[in-house]
Amino acid sequence: MQFSEAAGGQEVFHLHMHVIPRVAGVPLKPAASIKEDMAVLAEHAERLSAALSA
Repeated sequence: MQFSEAAGGQEVFHLHMHVIPRVAGVPLKPAASIKEDMAVLAEHAERLSAALSA
């Protein structure tokens, strides 16, 4: 997903992306339809941070 420029509500244009983890067999649902467990989110954040630091 990308929300950039005026259409994305930005006043100062810059690249804005969302990284959405996917798991095989789990359908993609609208973001507001479920809330992920905070421990799962923390684990994803740790893995993403490690990958970006590599």
